[in-house]
Amino acid sequence: MGVPVLPSQNGHRPAGVMTYREGDARDLCAKLIAIAESHSPIKQEAPFQEAEENIAKTADWLLEDPRELRQEPEQSLIHVQ
Repeated sequence: MGVPVLPSQNGHRPAGVMTYREGDARDLCAKLIAIAESHSPIKQEAPFQEAEENIAKTADWLLEDPRELRQEPEQSLIHVQ
């Protein structure tokens, strides 16, 4: 997405991820300043993963006419009448 994220250190972050020491407001502030000052290089280094266009799918789903929806029983479920 191109938006920098600053997670806390929890022992489960991938190598190379900038983190701040949890509970350390000074460290958090320093890291946020570092990100703000070097946002462009960080953005270029961050791997971008293709994502589905979920906003458009959600909008289409919300605008869909419910009368046009065909509701068929879920095949993986057992329906008792």
